[in-house]
Amino acid sequence: MTIGKLHQGAQILIAAIIAIAALSAASSVFAPVAFALFIITLVWPLQRGLQTALPRLLALAISIVIMVVAFAAFG
Repeated sequence: MTIGKLHQGAQILIAAIIAIAALSAASSVFAPVAFALFIITLVWPLQRGLQTALPRLLALAISIVIMVVAFAAFG
């Protein structure tokens, strides 16, 4: 193994360790963002379906009410 490949391997290892540490430190930011994206993926089809029959704001209001009721029921 040449010195250049050894340095490149060490740099990759150090970068991976730093990336894992950064993700761990930023978990307080990533957890709520991931949760919000999960909720969006659950509510979006409902709202899209309601928008075909109802006005946009009414469909949004119904989606929010259903989401709050679901949180209250399961939370």
